[in-house]
Amino acid sequence: MRDSLKLLLSLSGFDAASFETGFELQNVVAARKIDCLIIDVNMPGMSGLELISWLNDRGHDIPIILISAKFDSVTKRRARQSGATCFLEKPFSDERLIDAIRGLLN
Repeated sequence: MRDSLKLLLSLSGFDAASFETGFELQNVVAARKIDCLIIDVNMPGMSGLELISWLNDRGHDIPIILISAKFDSVTKRRARQSGATCFLEKPFSDERLIDAIRGLLN
């Protein structure tokens, strides 16, 4: 899914990069200008919520789209409290994702 999303975003005119884990993103977030992040709740090694917390602890104020196969009320509440601004439940349409990104960037 990560590769498909990167291709979709690139074809839609966005400069997209993908990272297999939150740890990979941690290694580059300070060195790159990031306008928006799409973070899955379930990732290998570090959850999406843990990654958002890590970003917050270091003062990174980046709009975040959180995706998941299923959002329960606890996860959604924790995500909102940590700063996630948009939630997409899988499967979502390409148009819904692109609209969400454009909404965050405007």
